[in-house]
Amino acid sequence: MKTIFLLFILICIHFNLEGQISTTDLEQMNLKSSVESIIETTLSATGKSKRNKRMDTTSQITYLFNKDGNIKQECWKFNATEDSTTIHTYYNEQGIKTSNLYIDHSNKFQNTNQFTHDTIQRTITSFAFSEQGDSVGKDVYTFNAKGFIIEHQTYGSFVVGGKLLYTYQWEYDRTNFNIRTHYFTPDSSVYRTSLHYGTRQYLLSTSILSNTSKPITYRYLYVYDKKGNWIKKTTMQGKKVTFIELRSITYRS
Repeated sequence: MKTIFLLFILICIHFNLEGQISTTDLEQMNLKSSVESIIETTLSATGKSKRNKRMDTTSQITYLFNKDGNIKQECWKFNATEDSTTIHTYYNEQGIKTSNLYIDHSNKFQNTNQFTHDTIQRTITSFAFSEQGDSVGKDVYTFNAKGFIIEHQTYGSFVVGGKLLYTYQWEYDRTNFNIRTHYFTPDSSVYRTSLHYGTRQYLLSTSILSNTSKPITYRYLYVYDKKGNWIKKTTMQGKKVTFIELRSITYRS
């Protein structure tokens, strides 16, 4: 779950710099219309029910958006570990993300992330610091000319050398649909390449992992509301339902 959490953070860093095409968090999340908030609940078939006759709630995420279409607050709750996290995000007068405050309520600690922007290289660098001011790590995000993320690299703490830990990469088609993703470590000992294809209602993803000999294929079935945003997502591996994600979306009047 922590990996999924970090992945979402990097996706929702928008690129809004002078001279560049900007995309909001709503656009990065492929959300349509003016969304005020989302409550997203994930149900898993791998919980208490061995025969998958009952789906167990594993997590719930709440997103609050500002009027510009960017996330101002996130609340994450994981049922299995009883972890609870809140992230407050701050912007300057131009609407550019400057920092966020990460609060782990369960483990009682917090980190601060400071963002720097490079308009020429189309990159945003996030420096994370603990409450004591110690370096926690660094993340570098690179965007294409349309403002969509194409690479994310995570580095370790400067105290232990600040070495590159892993890299995510994204590829898009002409309609900005994410057709391929990559994840790998510097020595390529761990990697995952996923190919995405299909329609808005029926999407497939085939992944090749470093520890498997055969590709793994997942099917995603979507149900949409009248605004064109999905409100139910069912994940299947073969004929088995593994996850169901439900969205409750509030729109601005």
